[in-house]
Amino acid sequence: MTAIRKTIFDEVAALSGKPWDATRIAQLDDCLDRLGVPREGASVSRGVQSPADYVSTTLMAHEGKLSMDRTDRGNWFKGALVGSKYGITGAALAKYRGVKSITAAQMAALTKAEAVQIALADYYHGPKIDDLEWNAVTCSVLDMGYNAGPGTAVKLLQRMIGVNADGRVGPFTDKAFSEYIADHGVARAADSYCNARLGYYDAIIKARPANAKYRNGWKARAQSFTSSSPWWKKFHKGGS
Repeated sequence: MTAIRKTIFDEVAALSGKPWDATRIAQLDDCLDRLGVPREGASVSRGVQSPADYVSTTLMAHEGKLSMDRTDRGNWFKGALVGSKYGITGAALAKYRGVKSITAAQMAALTKAEAVQIALADYYHGPKIDDLEWNAVTCSVLDMGYNAGPGTAVKLLQRMIGVNADGRVGPFTDKAFSEYIADHGVARAADSYCNARLGYYDAIIKARPANAKYRNGWKARAQSFTSSSPWWKKFHKGGS
């Protein structure tokens, strides 16, 4: 939610004295849309890393380059081993380029610049994670979405902030997230979301023991977004 919209929402809530629900929020959002009040693209605080810089450095660093691991389902596309690169699967690349097939050679030739554009388009703007205020918790949500799917990442967040876990970012989730951050602080919220991620990974490993080999990597990745991590200071200084 942009700063302008948040101010309007808070003023209307204070004047009406009525409890907020999804219908009222949607109605007000519709009115603000018609008035041309900005909605997309959460504001980025000064001094923190921008979404594009974050994706290009932190997120891509977690993913690594070309992977041809035959045991990784993400490296297969339509029955062929095409691999993945910078975390981009054959399915994701085909969707972004608007084609029906991707070859191993095309995957190997994928540039980091295009991978960043795909990540921003399909995992940040597309699922409307960009509607959430931009902070260290949102970084972890985006990273989780890139790792396990935006729907899964948003559901974990929604359960944490106490709203209906439908996997979609709407005005109700947006407002509840801002209130949760205001009440708990970014550091505590980041730690809580990390725990939610770890619980999800444990459930995956329990259901498919072969995934146990990824446990340490997944755990380190989730914990890298907490307030005790080296990344935390870099993010808040706008660095990489």
